[in-house]
Amino acid sequence: MGWFKSPPDVTTLDDDAVIALVCDDPEKFEILYERYFQRIYRYCLKRTSQVQIAEDLSSEIFLRVLRHLDSYRPQGNFAAWLFRIAHNVVIDHYRRQKPSIAIDHIQMKGDSKMTQTVANQLLVADMLSDLTDDERELLVLRLEAELTAPEIAERTGKTANAVRVQIYRLLKRLRARYETMIGGEV
Repeated sequence: MGWFKSPPDVTTLDDDAVIALVCDDPEKFEILYERYFQRIYRYCLKRTSQVQIAEDLSSEIFLRVLRHLDSYRPQGNFAAWLFRIAHNVVIDHYRRQKPSIAIDHIQMKGDSKMTQTVANQLLVADMLSDLTDDERELLVLRLEAELTAPEIAERTGKTANAVRVQIYRLLKRLRARYETMIGGEV
């Protein structure tokens, strides 16, 4: 019986260890892809609201990551680095787009529950459209991409505490505005 070293369980490895594996064997990139695809996809879907575009942008993001993985510095925060690339890809996507006209009023008929759901979605969309790009980005990174405050802090150049406070205040402001708009408590 020989003494063989079994390969490491990649599910227990941190991102820097996985990146080291990928640098030795690019076929192992699948590990990073599987680890982050859903978060990146949700981020893109939230930013674009279109499944096909979100899928295309997600693919483009992972291609860029693979191409530029050598520029990532270990002991950094891979998730923050990855979402910085995702942010840039989404921004590039919108720069290539032609301006569109928003629909202000939609007349809804039919099921009242469905009508109420659509009305609430339009109300929330209207509230979110009043946010600055930085505020929207904070919400997407926290709620959709599920980044932690330290990961967002690294991505935005703020402190983790400042990120927590800003997100708390932003959610509090949105909730108060929503309650005012619907005329009651949520």
